[in-house]
Amino acid sequence: MPLLGAFECGQEEHRLFDTLAESQQQAPIWSPDGTRLMYGESANLFLVEADGSRPQRLFERPLMTRCCEGDFSPSISPDGTKVAFATMRERSGIFSSFGGVSFGIGISALDGSGYRMLTKNDGLFTNPVWSPDGSRIATQSAEYHGSIYTMAADGSDIQRISPPSLRPTKDPPVWSPDGNRIAFRALEGDSDATVLYTVSADGTDLRRVSVTSVRPTWSPDGGLLAFAVAVGRPRLASKFYTARPDGSDLKQVAELDLLRLRSVSSLIWSLDGSWFLFAGTEYTRRSDSLLRNDAALYALRTDGSLTRKLTILDGNRISPLIALSPDGSRIAVRDTSASTSGDVVLYTMALDGSDKKILLRWGGSRG
Repeated sequence: MPLLGAFECGQEEHRLFDTLAESQQQAPIWSPDGTRLMYGESANLFLVEADGSRPQRLFERPLMTRCCEGDFSPSISPDGTKVAFATMRERSGIFSSFGGVSFGIGISALDGSGYRMLTKNDGLFTNPVWSPDGSRIATQSAEYHGSIYTMAADGSDIQRISPPSLRPTKDPPVWSPDGNRIAFRALEGDSDATVLYTVSADGTDLRRVSVTSVRPTWSPDGGLLAFAVAVGRPRLASKFYTARPDGSDLKQVAELDLLRLRSVSSLIWSLDGSWFLFAGTEYTRRSDSLLRNDAALYALRTDGSLTRKLTILDGNRISPLIALSPDGSRIAVRDTSASTSGDVVLYTMALDGSDKKILLRWGGSRG
């Protein structure tokens, strides 16, 4: 999305900021009780009731009045009282150590009060994710090719849990339901292949699971991980797999033609464990070319027996980001391609695509 406001930096600095800000886009975040949703956009955090009422910016300040400042990638604590997020507000000391842009981890109450920094200016931390019990936060650092870290909820006891030989991707790490392990994607050495790893929360027992093309999802009981792999020539297809956290029992669930997984933005395991939900984009073959169709929401049985297209998703043929409500009854959809006043930015719907409720539009009703 274009960033709004008057900027004070140079063109090159702003270009880098714009690129990094876009990389911080992620699926909307449901509050644990399912009554509210939060997401980051244009370097601001937005909060809205699940019925679309009371939209607001978390922090009362103009949209992007200065370049290279702002807040991104929110994560709501399991008790629903706090939000951790990546921020560029307090960038002194390391401002020039990563191309002119730096991230730290901030925290506040869900109403924006009590803001403070959890990290000091000695690392480029981003993508915070709370552990299921709320005692720790997993995050990433962009310095030294990137690493996965955890810290106590008050910012103390920062521990690196991924080895320097791996380069984690920009998507957030994923806690297992019991909080004992963390899954993350990374590049190995000079390879361009993205590989799924898991590691114990204390940094021990690193396990290589498999090559993957999309962020993994844990089964409700934490016994399995699901992920997908894009298959290129001679046939365009996508393969879905499950595996145990240690990489054993690797099983191909399904292979779907005409779905290009580089365009799939989200993969979710249903709460009852019987379905995978994912957003994807179909490509229709026409002679020697491929025509991209609209993004859609799909359901795939976890035994691979049935695939259904549930509904077409708004989004200019770019796969939106989706999140399952805590009770498993609704999907929140964030359109990352909205770019003009009045475009739908955030909506929810029932799992079958019915009962669509528009919560926020670009340029309006956002506080």
